[in-house]
Amino acid sequence: MEPNALSLLNLLYLEDEQADAVIAAVGRWCADNECEIGSPRGSHALSLAIGLVKRPNGGDADLLDALAREMAADAPASRPGPVLVVEDEALIALDLEWQLGDSGFEATSFRTSAEARQWLVHNKPAFAIIDVQLKDGPCIELVEALVTLEIPFVVSSALPDEHLPAQFRQGILVPKPCEPAQLSAAFRRCMQARLQGAF
Repeated sequence: MEPNALSLLNLLYLEDEQADAVIAAVGRWCADNECEIGSPRGSHALSLAIGLVKRPNGGDADLLDALAREMAADAPASRPGPVLVVEDEALIALDLEWQLGDSGFEATSFRTSAEARQWLVHNKPAFAIIDVQLKDGPCIELVEALVTLEIPFVVSSALPDEHLPAQFRQGILVPKPCEPAQLSAAFRRCMQARLQGAF
């Protein structure tokens, strides 16, 4: 089920007054920030507002202010660019894009290492998610470029750690397929590394 559909479903479990407050606050926040409620940002705001209204005293007149503070704390200011996704299996790439969108990130996807390296010439992503073996071969040169540019990266691979080329071990390794919670944790680790200059 789509994240926005889940949020809308959660509205049904609120009292009418709470649901009205959530809809009003999210509608106003979306209008102020020039986005649609059905967009990834609008969906995220809706989820946050539902959580806020369930807190003690969450349904008061400050719901819009509380939502604005929560969204600001989770704003793209701490996310300096799109996330580079390098995956040649279309369904897996779409799943990664969906999970990134659900976490508030934008994705830029490529199916080959060569395309991704060309994109890196003029762009710097917040972090990258890469597969080891692509249609144009192992993406060792791409990983070396990420390390040189100090861009954190997640390695999504079905290969056991010990079979990965050494360059890939500098990234955050996640199994393929990967549980959403593991990927979300990897996203957070990449952003922490980026913000702390630890990469």
